[in-house]
Amino acid sequence: MDPTIKTYAQTQAEYQNTFVATIPEGDAADPNGFFHGLTHALAQIDTGIDGRIQRAMMNGFRGTADPDAMAKIAGPEIGPPLPATTASMNVLLQGTLGEPFDAGVELLEPNSGVTVKTTSGGAFVQMQVTQFVGLLPIMMTLNACVVSAVSETPGAVGMLKNGTALQVTSNTPNVLSNASVYGGDATGGTDQEDPEAYRQRDLDWVQHKPAGGRDGDLAMLAKSLPGIVKAVDFPELDGLGTHAVAVCGANNEPVSADQLAAVSAAINGRDFRIVGIKNYYALNATPRSVDFALAVETVWSNIGSPKLVVAGSTQTVVNVSDASGIRSGMNIVIAGAGVGGVPFCATVLSVTGNAIALTNASACPIVPAAGAVVTGGCAAFNTLYQRILQMFYALDPGDALSPSMSVDQFTLAQITDVTILAPVATVRPVVSADVVEICTPGAILIVPMES
Repeated sequence: MDPTIKTYAQTQAEYQNTFVATIPEGDAADPNGFFHGLTHALAQIDTGIDGRIQRAMMNGFRGTADPDAMAKIAGPEIGPPLPATTASMNVLLQGTLGEPFDAGVELLEPNSGVTVKTTSGGAFVQMQVTQFVGLLPIMMTLNACVVSAVSETPGAVGMLKNGTALQVTSNTPNVLSNASVYGGDATGGTDQEDPEAYRQRDLDWVQHKPAGGRDGDLAMLAKSLPGIVKAVDFPELDGLGTHAVAVCGANNEPVSADQLAAVSAAINGRDFRIVGIKNYYALNATPRSVDFALAVETVWSNIGSPKLVVAGSTQTVVNVSDASGIRSGMNIVIAGAGVGGVPFCATVLSVTGNAIALTNASACPIVPAAGAVVTGGCAAFNTLYQRILQMFYALDPGDALSPSMSVDQFTLAQITDVTILAPVATVRPVVSADVVEICTPGAILIVPMES
């Protein structure tokens, strides 16, 4: 039997040939004839039937099933596709000194439409706040308070970056409209599992499904549970016949007590486990903070020393006391300018005398004030920062972090040379019966390479 699904044209041609052969006096060969039209109708019916058969066949196999059929196949084994999760973060609120406020302050990031709500309250105090632009720290004194918050917009879109400006949209007494994500990027926001990722997870499950405790089965089972992003099975970590399953959530963070209990219940529910002989238990992977420092050489020269802004600056042109060392194509940071000393970044378009023209006004939301400081910056630094985070978040519990294997991840068109300053040696997390560590990003430093 030929398994090939014939096309509509092939099917119609076969019917036409049959009519011509069996009814020679008919009009099957006439494009305007009755029998010719009948061949088209019959081919349409056959094609529809063939399509349904083909779809039924595809939906009978994990590798070709559509999303709905895939969920029916995989659901009894690994559960439904993982839902979207919401991000959590700390936010810096500004308000009236000494006045309290309750949880539930509503915030908006206008560019993405992400809404955020605070989950804790507090009282406004005078505090020193350090913010970074590139590598440049800026210290400001504000009447502020740092509180926890969650995104009300599920998915990765809620993973707001450190320093993202937020608008206060609720009418909350004592709280001003100035707010921002503070103390680090948001964590934990993930999109709903897409069909192909769900399919791959199910195929992985099939490859490692229960067969007398086959390696990898317990880890796959743990990762099928909500909130469990990584899981590693360590056989015989606590003696013969034991399995310790170390788990963590997004961004290598520990999971909740309820999630850990769910993992423990799931891995102890396997029917191949011999009660009283084997010990299966779940461990929260313990974060091990690792500082990471890069020295990089860019395609442009770094400004040898800070330059001071002098009077006469505008939003698109900055007059500095000494423009030597600054040239077109460089990225610069201007600090100490505008209300509260808020810095901004721009790219140099041209240099004439002591005046540097910038590429666009949107990079310069405020007029630099005389006395502001111009230092070297690099747009590639932000990309390097994200790649460092990705390197950490690609590690599993117990994985070693080797600087020698990381250099290639930092190859960019703007970067001509990279030296990893820290860590100086391979970091090997503790793996024991009671503790399994996972490397997480500590202080991240990116500096220009010394000439």
